Amino acid sequence: MNPFDSPTLAWRRIRPLVVLALVLALGWFAMESLVFRSGFYFRQLAEPFSNSGISELKLRLARRNATASPPTVLVFGDSRVAQGFSPAVAMRSTAPLNFINVAVPGSKPRTWYYLLRAMVRKGVAFDAVVVGTVYPPMGADRWANWSLDPYFMAPLVDLRDLETFPASFDDVELRRRVQASLWLPTVLMQKDIQSLLESPLERRRSLRGKRGWLENIGNYRGPENVMPTLTFGVDHKVMDWNDTNAEQRAAIEQHLRVLTQTPADNDAYARYWYEKLLELCRAHKAALILYPLPRGPYREILPTDNSAPAWMLDLDRQPGVTVLPPRLLEDLEAPEYFFDALHANRTGQEITSERVAEAVGEVLHQPVGASTP
Repeated sequence: MNPFDSPTLAWRRIRPLVVLALVLALGWFAMESLVFRSGFYFRQLAEPFSNSGISELKLRLARRNATASPPTVLVFGDSRVAQGFSPAVAMRSTAPLNFINVAVPGSKPRTWYYLLRAMVRKGVAFDAVVVGTVYPPMGADRWANWSLDPYFMAPLVDLRDLETFPASFDDVELRRRVQASLWLPTVLMQKDIQSLLESPLERRRSLRGKRGWLENIGNYRGPENVMPTLTFGVDHKVMDWNDTNAEQRAAIEQHLRVLTQTPADNDAYARYWYEKLLELCRAHKAALILYPLPRGPYREILPTDNSAPAWMLDLDRQPGVTVLPPRLLEDLEAPEYFFDALHANRTGQEITSERVAEAVGEVLHQPVGASTP
């Protein structure tokens, strides 16, 4: 272009390119909205058991199974709750309550808030939110920058969250990637789309299995395997591995590494997201109840302090909140109740479900906001 062209002539020359770029951008935005922001991809095409697919699957489970009568109890947490709490056992163990396990493996409190918010927006009926968590948390992970969260949240957030959701991450680069994914969901779902295109028949089989999963997940009872009995030295090193297989040994070694880590300071994060959960519960006139997860299969190497952290005690003082006692499931911190270093086996799941259901039943028979005796 001649640098001495008049502005009018210059505009005439570049206008077709500008118009073309705008048309392409608007077309792409419309396609993204139609495929992703409408929820179509996550409901119909995404791998059901991927990090994004499981959030949509749990949302669908709640919509399918929630009832106004009997009262519905939504149970949140990570894989330890997904594996360790049985709605079927819980509903046999207490007065009429409809327990739904919506725990998402690998998730943290931010995911639980956005998942519950999506349920509220979809009109899911619930009378209590129950969260299984470790008292106090262990491990050195920084929850504010949990790298799985953008994938868990993909079906749960939209452009209305463009400011608040990215801002909840401390890491600047991660915050930018999250913000970009809200504008362009295809960036986040690239691997899932590629897998779909490479193996459409396999994806079809997986999608067809969703119906059976939704119908039977409440009856999942967990494996019967037990962890081996081990002898530990004063430095928590294993003195005798006995008949431990390779998979068990790797899980135990990872568990031991976590126990040696200085716990990350996640108090501010936990306080904020549990408060957000409580806001949703109050708006729905529902109770918020926390219960302690068994921390592992070998109590002798676990921290002696399993008391609730300060932020949890502060939460417990608020109306509508009940933090169940730290010792509720302490006796399950033994190898006969675990099938690996983190997850309860069938026996552990059954006892956990019975006790938690009984405690929840006692709370819900009181007016919301009343303190437990």
